[in-house]
Amino acid sequence: MKERFKFATVIMGILLVAVISSFGAQASAEEIKIGQIHPMTGALAVIGQSAKRGHDFAIQEINASGGIKSMGGAKLVLLNGDTQGKPEIGMSEAERLIRKGAKVLTGCYQSSVTFAATQVAEKNQIPFVMSMAIADKILERGFKYVFRSQYSSSMAASKTIEYIQSLGKRTGKEAKSIAIIYENTLFGKSTADGLKKAAKAQGLKMVADISYPHKTADLSSEVAKLKAAAPDVVIPITYVTDGILLIRTMADMNLNVLAIVGSANSGFTDPSFIKSLGGLAEYTYNVVPRYDASNPDAVATAKRFEEKFGVYFDLTSVYSYVATYVIADALERAGSADSQKVLKALVETDIKDPKINILPQKGIKYGKVGKMENQNIYANVIVEQIIDGRLQPVHPEQYATMAPVWPVKAWRDR
Repeated sequence: MKERFKFATVIMGILLVAVISSFGAQASAEEIKIGQIHPMTGALAVIGQSAKRGHDFAIQEINASGGIKSMGGAKLVLLNGDTQGKPEIGMSEAERLIRKGAKVLTGCYQSSVTFAATQVAEKNQIPFVMSMAIADKILERGFKYVFRSQYSSSMAASKTIEYIQSLGKRTGKEAKSIAIIYENTLFGKSTADGLKKAAKAQGLKMVADISYPHKTADLSSEVAKLKAAAPDVVIPITYVTDGILLIRTMADMNLNVLAIVGSANSGFTDPSFIKSLGGLAEYTYNVVPRYDASNPDAVATAKRFEEKFGVYFDLTSVYSYVATYVIADALERAGSADSQKVLKALVETDIKDPKINILPQKGIKYGKVGKMENQNIYANVIVEQIIDGRLQPVHPEQYATMAPVWPVKAWRDR
């Protein structure tokens, strides 16, 4: 009898352990951790907060609509990393979030930081869906686990030259020459290289090629060089602080041109750019993606976002929002958070749902573009202009809500 009792006790113990283990597995399956890595402190903290808002908003929507249904309604949880704007910290933050259980990473805004952080993801075989970082070189290394849903620097550069020419034809005042001025990190240099190639290929004369240190506090000598070159159009590639400094210096030195046209210029899309410059920001152009104002789902999403957070649904928030939905779509199709299954799903991504693809492009499908692997082959950019203190889509006409002001007004007439 005692032997039977001991045997029954052992069996019950085994069953209890199995039940507890099963319960633990189910509990862990109820959450899928996504690691976002952006500059949450330092000079670019405002960008990091904007990116986080986009991720938070998307995750709230996804979880409220039932989570990842193929995984029993698993909920997404955001883990936060702070790059402080430094590549080496971006790498250490990627490693930390992977240790904390992140199944997918996203980030990092700055191309130089993203270049470094994606190395960690690749080494650890963790999928990395870039929220925003445009340097071609990030995807030219043959990495399997890194994906970009947005445009690259060369794609944006080619479109910038094309749009400068088509805006000139549309308004009857064509530009004959351009000058580029850019901060000298991977972001600026990569875009500048693309602009040089595109200008040469499309027959637009470049009269100045000027770089400056990323954290400069004075651009007077660079603007003096621009003024001496007398271009029809100036193309800046900046972050927000140096973008503000550049516009102020151009106004102070009375450098008037047909237009100032940013090329994938993240600084010009930041709300603090307009807030800091006021009227001086008026008429500044930027060739970027944004949510598609001709897509009712995109407009509705922007409205919900702005009502919730009380801020503009800016470029950084838009891309973080889309990146989160791309990750959720892959998880849904994979039916698992296993890295290899998620990787396979990402490779097979083909999103045309206008509720997810809220950008002015055909969809999101990864493939080879030039030397880049896992680049969205449908990535597109349009032209925005700051009019009456707000970014407005103005070109091409199918995406425009307002007509472009070209040439722009002289500084003294604003």
